[in-house]
Amino acid sequence: VLKYDLQAAFSDLHKNSDSSDSAVHSVGADFAGSRTLRFTSTAPGQPDTVLLRCTAVLGIAAEVEHLQTFDNLHSLPARLEKLEPGVEVEICCSWTAHRIWFEVGDFCLFATLPFSRTHLLDWYSEMMNDGPRNRAFAAGLVEAIDRARATTSPTNGGEEGGTCCRVMDLGCGVGVLSLLALRAGADKVTGVEIT
Repeated sequence: VLKYDLQAAFSDLHKNSDSSDSAVHSVGADFAGSRTLRFTSTAPGQPDTVLLRCTAVLGIAAEVEHLQTFDNLHSLPARLEKLEPGVEVEICCSWTAHRIWFEVGDFCLFATLPFSRTHLLDWYSEMMNDGPRNRAFAAGLVEAIDRARATTSPTNGGEEGGTCCRVMDLGCGVGVLSLLALRAGADKVTGVEIT
């Protein structure tokens, strides 16, 4: 439903390329940035995804030219309000050498609140529903939190017990272990996730 010419938008990224073909760009570790793009609605609808189509030359040697086209779907933070044909929408495209994502700056365009979306892989769902694994983590958290509470702490006057127990869940994903830590009696849990 939304259309944009990415090659025209990103042509200046290739000006300093060693290649005479401006469409070829070697991605390095310092390849990062963002660009505000103006998409135009081509049909009535409520867009919630950006289809990113790019073409790359695969192969190490310059004489080996194998063009490969990739199609990737990138979800917007939430579904947009219904758009009529010809309506322009500004979407910020940000990228690093490892990731690309899209954000809509005008929250008034969202049909629902823009809560973060996560696409889970099949193995992740299996891991979340692994009963023995989750019970083992729950038991380990109960033991660790009880042990932390039983220690003497100078911050609470050196008294036994009553220690404030804080848990940080690094790489928390959807927060299953954070919730188990709260259930086990942690006073405060902070979940940290890159997405």
